[in-house]
Amino acid sequence: NTALASGDIFAQQSAQELLPLVQQAILLAKQYDAVIANPPYMGNGYLNPLLKEFLKKNYGGFEKDLFSAFMIRNLGFSNASGQLGFMSPFVWMFISSYENLRTHFIDNATISSLIQLEYSGFDGATVPICTFTLAKTHISDFIGSYVRLSDFKGAENQAPKTLEAILNPSCGWFFNTKPDDFKKIPGSPIAYWVSERVRDVFENSPPLVKIADTRLGMATADNNKFLRLWHEVNMNKTSMGEKNREAAQESQKKWFPYQKGGDFRKWYGNMDYLVNWFNDGQDIRNFIDKKTGKVRSHNYNLDYIFKEGVTWNALSSSDTSARISKSSLFDNAGSSLFPFDPKYIKPCLAFINSKLIKSLIKLISPTLNYQPGDMGKLPFYFNEIQLPDLSNIVSKLVSIAKSDWDSYETSWDFTENPIIRTQQLNLEQAFITWQQQNTDAVSEMKRLEEENNKLFIDAYGLQDELTPDVPDEQITLTRANREKDSQRLVSYALGCMM
Repeated sequence: NTALASGDIFAQQSAQELLPLVQQAILLAKQYDAVIANPPYMGNGYLNPLLKEFLKKNYGGFEKDLFSAFMIRNLGFSNASGQLGFMSPFVWMFISSYENLRTHFIDNATISSLIQLEYSGFDGATVPICTFTLAKTHISDFIGSYVRLSDFKGAENQAPKTLEAILNPSCGWFFNTKPDDFKKIPGSPIAYWVSERVRDVFENSPPLVKIADTRLGMATADNNKFLRLWHEVNMNKTSMGEKNREAAQESQKKWFPYQKGGDFRKWYGNMDYLVNWFNDGQDIRNFIDKKTGKVRSHNYNLDYIFKEGVTWNALSSSDTSARISKSSLFDNAGSSLFPFDPKYIKPCLAFINSKLIKSLIKLISPTLNYQPGDMGKLPFYFNEIQLPDLSNIVSKLVSIAKSDWDSYETSWDFTENPIIRTQQLNLEQAFITWQQQNTDAVSEMKRLEEENNKLFIDAYGLQDELTPDVPDEQITLTRANREKDSQRLVSYALGCMM
């Protein structure tokens, strides 16, 4: 203003050019009683280098998506007693890359209310959206209100069901929760629907990582080059039972078992692949990218290969499924854990295959990709008095699953067709006997799995939330089938003739 009033024409011109910036600075410096925003969404992978660098420098820890940085900036717009309202993707509520944002909201502000919309909550768009309010100041032990619309498909249901929840809090999709309690679960997910008992389980039980090492499997960088189905290679160059890395190298064999995840199957099986690990993996470990000169493969976990442990499917469409693993290497789709004390191998397998796991893992990994870090955070608890019973149950389950797996030529331990094994005098009676044996095995596995579920549900005190029942379709045994079993019998007969 002084420059504009003086006679210096050059100063006047410069001041005139700066004036819009000064006015913008005044606006940006203001604080408000209410701040409402639908911030722009743009993931880190889509940012141009200049914007990416700006966010990293000025909003470190909140730069994973543009909306995170905008929310932090909006908190700066609010005065100490201010209130904020946002609409945003709800990924920040659960995914690990947004943990800093969640922690900031929980520790430094107060989540006062939130509505989580169903994916189809808007006409013409399928997006994960939530809308929520914050108080700028943290209020200890504040109880917030939450509405979960996940079960109500379609845009036309979102508003009516929200109003219904507000008018009738006992409807089943309205929840009252303390934001401070979110910190009881590792990663602080905004799991507002979780019971107090489940939070106590996380808070008071040791994480699985205290019992076992969880490890990501190998990435060969070229599975077509380094992997084979077990029946594709010379068995004289294959070793199935090595106990450690040194013994495998001394054997001078080329092909070794490789756990690769595979189909949903519990307790035993999915052993289809072999990996070229000749001379301690010299080909894989020296697999050089010709363009960069760098080794392409990684995550060998050499201290764990061939050790006995538990492997699970890293990617699952529904529940997790785990199996005993030994004398194997393992893939990043078949991550594994290795208990510090071998006596915990069977309890760990029982835990991952229990009904309890589905309720717990989705709080830490709401996506369908169950990584070793996710598994390691799970609360692992059972009464040591139950150890013999648990081990006995698992031994029986593994035995049933192994017998089923080995009944088919797809197993390298296959010896005899199950219909022939019945030793009946005619084909019809043989199939009827095999069918009954198969039905009995399914029933026994179902009984044992439900007994396993009950042990964990009782140990965790979740009888009011979970039942031990196991649906028939989750019993991962092959069912007797006249047409398919006839085909297998013909295949077996031809194999014997050859």
